[in-house]
Amino acid sequence: MSIIGIIAIAFTFGVAILAHEFGHFIFAKLLGVGVETFSIGMGKKIIKIKRGETTYCLSTIPFGGYVVMKGALSKEMEAQLRENEEKSKEKKEEGEKNKKSLPELVSDDILSLRNKSLPVKVAIYASGVFMNFVVAIITFTAIMVIGMDVPVPKPPIVGFVAPASVPERLDIKQGDRVKAVNGKPVKKFDEIYERLGVLINTKATTLTITLERGEKTFNVGVPLNIKSPKFLEFMRNFNPPLEPYIEEVMYNQPADRANIMPGDYVLEVNDKPINDWMQMVVTIRSSVGKPVRLKIRRGNQYLFKVVTPVSRPEEPEVGQLGIIRGEPKTVLKRLPVVEAVGESFTISYQIMGFVVVNTYKLFSRFNVHEMGENLGGPVAIAIESYRQAKSGLRNYFYFFGAFNIMLLMLNILPLPILDGGHILFSTIESIFRKPIPAKTLLHIYSIMIIILIALALLVTYNDIVRNFWRLGFP
Repeated sequence: MSIIGIIAIAFTFGVAILAHEFGHFIFAKLLGVGVETFSIGMGKKIIKIKRGETTYCLSTIPFGGYVVMKGALSKEMEAQLRENEEKSKEKKEEGEKNKKSLPELVSDDILSLRNKSLPVKVAIYASGVFMNFVVAIITFTAIMVIGMDVPVPKPPIVGFVAPASVPERLDIKQGDRVKAVNGKPVKKFDEIYERLGVLINTKATTLTITLERGEKTFNVGVPLNIKSPKFLEFMRNFNPPLEPYIEEVMYNQPADRANIMPGDYVLEVNDKPINDWMQMVVTIRSSVGKPVRLKIRRGNQYLFKVVTPVSRPEEPEVGQLGIIRGEPKTVLKRLPVVEAVGESFTISYQIMGFVVVNTYKLFSRFNVHEMGENLGGPVAIAIESYRQAKSGLRNYFYFFGAFNIMLLMLNILPLPILDGGHILFSTIESIFRKPIPAKTLLHIYSIMIIILIALALLVTYNDIVRNFWRLGFP
């Protein structure tokens, strides 16, 4: 692994977690809650500096950090923990050394989180995920202000038409030029999709496309119903010419295992020359479990790869390799700061929606093998950080922004130990006007810690087993 990869992995985990903990730290300070410790890094403390009531530390492991706030636990919980500690002679002696004076105890009580109102508690517990959201917005905004590579607009010319598809049955042929959509002229292929969005919003019932072939002009019509199989098949097979250029290879999918890489051009599929991405797609979709031979161009090299498509989870009869097409011809597009911020919010919400929808689909199908293939832990995140860093800084920082969004969504879940769980318990205590019994909380936290450790070990084991092939194992 290169030094760039190591830096990318450390940056992904370190900055995202540190930003999260800094959110808790700064909001606690602003809202009058004492912070006993703020550490950059984990493990043994290398440097300690005390300012006021806070000890600032630099620790040995440069991944993230942590915050210790005064009164994060109820008095009953602290008493229960002290009682447990006093069973150990060593802990008892240490406790006697650290006894506090009455003024110190009064000060602690004023600065304790447990004595604050529910809105203050919620703000402090939610501040970590808020900071992850801020980091994501800043990251996406910076990418768009500095500039993004966007595809060169395509003329409204039809690309490859799959045999027996809806476009072929409507007598649409490769090379036909689209003149208008429901009577409105179009000059770029993207304008077809823009026009389609307008028609759907206006409740139009028919999509009418005017095409030109040589001297001939004609119309084709499709029912405009996003749930109609005919409409969906038409849109899936109605595309401009698409170069067979691979922009992204999905983690641990067949193409990744075959060492197919971003930037590869596909020249042949099963020894047949192709010049359009959709020609390859037709073969892959119909080849579940059957080896497919690809000839690719990588720079000045010509390589042959044999790769076997796997089933799509939602469509078992449809094959996939885990590759995403891109456009080799791009232009640099920069957005003004205000517009970039707005677009960053849109991207963040789209990522959240994507995670929610796909997680729901994954668990609703309850396919153990599929879950194993799609759930990843620290090892999977580290590998993806490395892969994205190799593919370019823009790709890496987009991944970093998305990772912050996913970290946010995980921590806001209403589960014990997580920030969402602290908010839930604080809300329950506020409603019933008394703290949850310490023994109950200890049992809940103990069970949750065991579950989380078991889940972390299982996911990490799964990551390692799934990535044996990277080390040359079958």
